[in-house]
Amino acid sequence: MVQDRQVRKLHMLKTREETLGAAASKSGMDEKTARKYVRSGKLPSQSKITHPFHPFSGQRFELVSNRWSWGQEWIYFYDDEGRLRSVPVDWTSLCAPDLFIILANGRAKFRPEDLFRLAELIDKISGSGQEQSSRRLLGRGS
Repeated sequence: MVQDRQVRKLHMLKTREETLGAAASKSGMDEKTARKYVRSGKLPSQSKITHPFHPFSGQRFELVSNRWSWGQEWIYFYDDEGRLRSVPVDWTSLCAPDLFIILANGRAKFRPEDLFRLAELIDKISGSGQEQSSRRLLGRGS
């Protein structure tokens, strides 16, 4: 498990060392983990669940690992009872904020890409041959 002191050391070494891999090695972590902390600019103790409906929403955690699965990045952490848990990185403070949400400033309830995906799912589930009409309506094909 990466600790705050390791990440602080990484930030100090990344300007002195020739490569991020060298700085990571001297900090006691692999390059992939180092890249995540450099990109996020946060310490492990500063990470938290931000998804409003997750049972651990608002709780802080220390990142154990991260992996790509089901087309998105997942992070792994231990809960208070010592069980390994995972959530999509998008549900944490480790991801960059969604630009659409920032610019919409609360004026839009849904992101356009999510509505497109919803319309495609409805077409697929209904199977009524109306796929073309909703795609035309959404401007996503003929």
